[in-house]
Amino acid sequence: MNRHQYREEYYNYPAPFEKKMGLWMLKAGYQCDFSQQVGPRSVEFYSIHFVACGKVRFGWDGNSAILSEGDLFCLFPGSVYTYVEEGDSPPVKLMWMAFKGDQMPDVLARVSLAPYRPYRCGAFSRSSLDIVQE
Repeated sequence: MNRHQYREEYYNYPAPFEKKMGLWMLKAGYQCDFSQQVGPRSVEFYSIHFVACGKVRFGWDGNSAILSEGDLFCLFPGSVYTYVEEGDSPPVKLMWMAFKGDQMPDVLARVSLAPYRPYRCGAFSRSSLDIVQE
């Protein structure tokens, strides 16, 4: 099957006052229809990935979970992760927002995300996704 792959990413270059707040967005983006595995690798920031369509096998530090539309996962600094399209689902569409700052661990803990369980099933609805896509 010949499918069109597309990726777009936007970077934020924070001002010094933004960094003083302890939390700032680093970048955001989306990727449509990928079949190549991402990773194994690690990042030096926090990156929340929203599964907008399809199914993804997300692996982190020797564990894995299959996630689908409405689920999300977070890449934590220093954790080793992979993700890849899973099975014959509709083409995958991922959207992400990456953050830096000392307050990020507390923000993520508030929504039940931690390095030992960096994903949530049914975390957002279709209407929430529509808002993020705008």
